Amino acid sequence: MIDFLDADITFRALQLTRNRIEHNIPPASPEDFPNRAGLKYYLEIRTPDFPGSSIYDTFLTLPGRERPAILMNGQPSYEGAYFPFHTEIDSMLARKKPSFAQKGLFVISSLTTPYILKEYVENEDNEVSTVTKTPEWAIKAGLLEEDFQTWGTRFFSDYQQKNRKFLTWQSDRGVVCDTSENYLFFLMNCSPMPDQVKLKVQINFSDGHTQTRTIDTLVGVQYCQIVGAAVGPVALDIPVDEVDDYQVWLSTNHDRRISEVRTFRLDHQYRSQVKCLLFSNSFHVFDTIRLVGKSSEQLKVTRSLASRERPQSAPIDYSEMYVIEKTGERQLIISTGYFEGVDKLRYLDELLLAEEWYLVTQKGHQPLELVTNAILDIEESPGLFARSFTFRYTSDQNNYSSLPVAPEAPERETYWRGVGSQQILGPTGLRTGKVRPVKLEKRYRDDDTLVVPTIVKANVPGDPDYIAAVEMPGIVPGTSPYPSKAINRTGSYVRKNCSVGQVGGPAQIIIPAGTYGGENEGESDALAEARFTALDTQATADQLGSCVMGGPQYYMLTVPPSAGFWNLRLVRPKGNDSGIAGGEGFMTGNLNQPGHGNRWYMADWAGKPGSYVYLNSPLDMLFPIGTPYRFDVSGWNSPLTIRVFVNGGANPVFSRTITPTEFQSASTASIVRVDPFAGLTIPSQALVYIDIS
Repeated sequence: MIDFLDADITFRALQLTRNRIEHNIPPASPEDFPNRAGLKYYLEIRTPDFPGSSIYDTFLTLPGRERPAILMNGQPSYEGAYFPFHTEIDSMLARKKPSFAQKGLFVISSLTTPYILKEYVENEDNEVSTVTKTPEWAIKAGLLEEDFQTWGTRFFSDYQQKNRKFLTWQSDRGVVCDTSENYLFFLMNCSPMPDQVKLKVQINFSDGHTQTRTIDTLVGVQYCQIVGAAVGPVALDIPVDEVDDYQVWLSTNHDRRISEVRTFRLDHQYRSQVKCLLFSNSFHVFDTIRLVGKSSEQLKVTRSLASRERPQSAPIDYSEMYVIEKTGERQLIISTGYFEGVDKLRYLDELLLAEEWYLVTQKGHQPLELVTNAILDIEESPGLFARSFTFRYTSDQNNYSSLPVAPEAPERETYWRGVGSQQILGPTGLRTGKVRPVKLEKRYRDDDTLVVPTIVKANVPGDPDYIAAVEMPGIVPGTSPYPSKAINRTGSYVRKNCSVGQVGGPAQIIIPAGTYGGENEGESDALAEARFTALDTQATADQLGSCVMGGPQYYMLTVPPSAGFWNLRLVRPKGNDSGIAGGEGFMTGNLNQPGHGNRWYMADWAGKPGSYVYLNSPLDMLFPIGTPYRFDVSGWNSPLTIRVFVNGGANPVFSRTITPTEFQSASTASIVRVDPFAGLTIPSQALVYIDIS
């Protein structure tokens, strides 16, 4: 049976290095630095000194200048400096091809990296400010630009949370045969991290019965590493003659599924020609494409000749021309064979856009270079499709031989020594009390010297030379050098399942301090924020949100507003964005003075000292007294009445009905601006109830 999905894990966003990554350093204060000529901005990028390490080194420091000012309301507005750095991060990440005939699970740590950005601002070579940002993660991957503009970094959070996709765009229910090498890859950007990752398969036999197996288990996979799985019939020990298809997925140690389920169908039809290509896809892991069309190979030889003088007494077999150099180039011309489905036709773009190609043979993975540089990938006519590709073998063909696969040759005995240490973290980033080497270096066993040239690789689960973690005295399990801060925050959704006569409020989402851990400052808080985002849903509000009696006469707070403030409860129809705006800054257009409200155009004041801005429009909002406010009522086809109550009572202090004609003829279409507080002094600690219906 296929395991049930683990719905209690959350996925974090990652930056994609094959799309644009850009960071903005906010501008230095125009009041403090009216002369901008001497301002310089620097962005320092810090990355781990080796994949999996918690020690960060400076990778690169980028200098920059702020963009020219633009005029807004007659005043210069500065944007600060922008730093694109996706190319730099991409250059330090590397693909890792599966080994020939690899089996089981394995880990790739070289395709993702955390990084820390540090901002420096100087004026005339004097430091103005230094800010260290929260750690972020990047992956060597890219999306089609039109998809990136809409999904962006949310692909690995929102999309994965729902779909749990393996890192491939290949269609499900692919066809395989007994010689196929197939691999799937999954990004472990989930929290909490499972203690174990299992590769499981359900085999569907031709006689109707099924069998579920656990093929392999990995322990110690770290956050945001990529887990690879060999899922070909040979790697899974599938009895191909007895099976119609099989399904694979990844699960936790509690048999809760974390990935999608992918199905592979066995091809029992005779094929005169079958070739499998392994190639890098847009996630920079490896897909397999099975080609069953006609194929041929061509050898092209280029020769360089020289001439020599013929001696007078030379025999008849003496040649005056001889070869001084020859170079052979072998090409493979192969057809996909006929297939149907426009999605499969479009998928061939991946083969064309790849950066590595290998032909799977009995002797190993033969590297190829794709010569074809264009295909017809969108064709509206229905029916069957076929496409041909030309490849060149990358190795020169300078000699001829025909030998079987060679047996293993005896070699000087070597071993792998662990270097450095890495804390093993639990599902929430807290220490487990165990450590393991960060990397492995290859040495000769007889004299303990390094193999030349030096060979170093990451120490990751699934590697045949992996050195497992061991208990380390002095490390207290469940601790962290940087525990997460507490989150006690109102959600952005209101409860919608309250009883008749009640008004729903938001849920209070609480994540206790120390729930998450990290080896660098900010890592644990990022995990806590990701958890808050995952909990901030309509479902949470419907379960934990408050329900209070509707109407101003029931409006009360357990804790009244502080002196000098008043509280607003805004009740409006679903989907209506009516709201309040005010404050000295808003009324004068001065961003350096406070602004308050919940309208979208108050975003410029959000987060500024002294400003009270609620862009998510919660049920209750706190505002200071002694400052002017105005109200926007939104509508179109139906009349709406706005009523204002202060400290309860049956009679409103302000009431006005706005007709559809007023909405449709307003200077700003659909928005009528009213002044419900004209001539009214809102007392300190007042409870103001505004109803729009």
